[in-house]
Amino acid sequence: MGADPLAAVPAFTSPIPTFELLLTIMHPPKRVRTANRKTKTIKATSENKGPFDIPVNAVWATFLGTIAEKLAVQPPDLVITSFEWHWLKPASSPWLPVQDESGFASMLKKIRAKSEAYIIIRMHVPLQRRAAGSSGNTWGGEDEFESDVEENSVAKKVRITHHLPNICTDFLAGKAR
Repeated sequence: MGADPLAAVPAFTSPIPTFELLLTIMHPPKRVRTANRKTKTIKATSENKGPFDIPVNAVWATFLGTIAEKLAVQPPDLVITSFEWHWLKPASSPWLPVQDESGFASMLKKIRAKSEAYIIIRMHVPLQRRAAGSSGNTWGGEDEFESDVEENSVAKKVRITHHLPNICTDFLAGKAR
């Protein structure tokens, strides 16, 4: 007779339950110089990444590693103290901290109670990007000030020509202040 045809069929295993995660990265506000050389702050922007399927049986270290991998950074680069989460719906749900293992356990407990969970984690920009990042954008690699003044704008020039001879004479005589 031959081999049992049912022996070749793998046993049915139930898939590991997951939840959907959307990461919202909050960029810090920028300071820019205006045409009259004053500085102003531009509102902070955010960047969404995901959604990602995360297993509900994940542990804290694995969760951080997954987030770091999705953002192309190392886990120590994540600003964990800024992690907050809430449900996608209702959008008015409160932001809850998930900054350590106990906060993560609390979040998972609430997720397991729902049939289809979709959450948002809000966080600050990671401290540095991995050099081999393929996206081309860098976090934290920006100058402290940017300028919204046109490159070809006319700037006011200060004239010191009437003081220049005295300054040069004092400098050459060793009397410079």
